[in-house]
Amino acid sequence: MKTIEELKTLASQGDAESQCLLATYYDLGEGIEQDSKKALEWYEKAADQNHANAQGAIGSMYLHGREGVIAKDESKAFEWFKKAAEQGSATSQFFLGMCYYAGTGIKADQKQAIKWFKIAADNGDEDAKELLVKI
Repeated sequence: MKTIEELKTLASQGDAESQCLLATYYDLGEGIEQDSKKALEWYEKAADQNHANAQGAIGSMYLHGREGVIAKDESKAFEWFKKAAEQGSATSQFFLGMCYYAGTGIKADQKQAIKWFKIAADNGDEDAKELLVKI
């Protein structure tokens, strides 16, 4: 396991995985002071390199908003989840399905919702598997 300082060095050198992990630590305040602004900055750097988990995390930030950092914007959340889902992120595939199911950031579309829930479930997302049993 890398230290925060090692992650900062690798992230500064452009390593997308380290950027996303460092962003997560800032986001959650694990091993470092919680800082949503720095989290977003690092997620964006990783997302610019097509890092699916970073893209999904940005989607989540837009979905809920972060006071003083990022305004809640369901349309942008949908777009970020879609980017990550199309790259194979099972978690983002589930969230994309939820967006379609609930009409979050896009017009509700049950067929698309079920399609994405099935894709997420096939990729191992347990929430999608449980939801498919219920609907």
